[in-house]
Amino acid sequence: MNDLPSADLLEDEPELDARDVLSRPDLFLTERFLGTGDQWSRQSGAVMARPLAYVVPDEWLSPALRGRRRSLGIDYYGVLFAFDLEGLPAERRYTRVRFEVRLIDEATPLSVRADDGAWDEVTGPWPAPPATDARRGRWMWSRLRRSGPGEEEPEVFGIRRTDGFGYTVTARQGGALRRRYGLHALVELPVGIPDLAGSASLTTEITRTRRQRTNVLPTGLSTPETFSEPLPVTGHDGPPPAPSPRARAAVRLCVSADIEKYSRFDDNEQEAAQARLVRVLEGARRRAGVAEAEVGCQRSGDGQFAILPPGIDETVVIPELIRGLRIELKDANAGLDDHHRLRLRVALCRGIIREAANGYVGAASIAVNRVLDSRPLRDALAGDRSADIAFAVTDSLYREVVVHGYEDLMPSDFRQAAVVIPEKQFSETAWLFVPPALRAASLPVS
Repeated sequence: MNDLPSADLLEDEPELDARDVLSRPDLFLTERFLGTGDQWSRQSGAVMARPLAYVVPDEWLSPALRGRRRSLGIDYYGVLFAFDLEGLPAERRYTRVRFEVRLIDEATPLSVRADDGAWDEVTGPWPAPPATDARRGRWMWSRLRRSGPGEEEPEVFGIRRTDGFGYTVTARQGGALRRRYGLHALVELPVGIPDLAGSASLTTEITRTRRQRTNVLPTGLSTPETFSEPLPVTGHDGPPPAPSPRARAAVRLCVSADIEKYSRFDDNEQEAAQARLVRVLEGARRRAGVAEAEVGCQRSGDGQFAILPPGIDETVVIPELIRGLRIELKDANAGLDDHHRLRLRVALCRGIIREAANGYVGAASIAVNRVLDSRPLRDALAGDRSADIAFAVTDSLYREVVVHGYEDLMPSDFRQAAVVIPEKQFSETAWLFVPPALRAASLPVS
């Protein structure tokens, strides 16, 4: 057990320094958010702290984990996550909270707790956050506590899985939940990873009682909050395993493109279509001022997944990229009949990405391809046979770039669509744009 006082007794709890705040997101009514309409209904908000990681030394680990560390080149970290929910009016109360973390880099949570209890894998003295982060750690540690009188025990999920971990807390009948929450995870990572990178999502249920009538309002973040925090040096005894060659994680703009009905082409036509696709995408990036040497690509015959370099000005690159794709596609289709002309679906998403041994890892790399392959985007292109291209941007890009009308982007040209894949536990709000073709008159292929 740690030697810090519980949150209920902590009278001198420090304020969270502004430098330690990850974000102050709004919580929107998700029924409206995932449906149609032009506005979001804000119901509440939160303050999320930056994750805090510390090294778990050998003497705190079980013999099995110590053996894995030495033989496999594994590092073990304790990681704290914490957030506070905004206060509510008297007629409202929080009745359900779900907090989920997704890490990249083959990170595996071996134990997850919502309170200050001990991990099964830890056999030595219970760790406290490093002294260098005492103020921040004290704030976060104070949010780890036992269930309150009005709530059920947290339901932890995702242990030893790589597709997300966290917990759900539910109020008892007629009860209310607290506003302060923490999560403490024991995480296994390959040696040499420079930072802890991933995303955190938060959903709640707010119960409202008015004039003897009760309503339950499901709320959530519009998009997960991303993070990338430097990891402390582990200080292994003896020579450490070779460090990972992977680059540091960074927020990148992802662009995924796919040729519609590629299977209709024979072998020669497929070869020509692939060549035209590459010219279109490279030409559009050139028009947007993106250096091709700094672009990471994964090619798949009828499609391409591209990671643009960090630090680009999205308010310039995104409008120019959309314009460039339309112009380059018009040129590529000049003189082609309907059978041979390229029709493309293109999706754009932003998030923390890192290059791995066989591609890229990060939630954005998954999200952009699921949006690209989604039924709403396919239907949008299929519904307008005169169009050559259909675009989808994720909600964060729409709110931060498109909605402000940078360059010649018109928010009114985009329509909202819900991308929901229950079997993959995936949901995202996308904004679709099907511009009119810039194509010259079609000519038969000789």
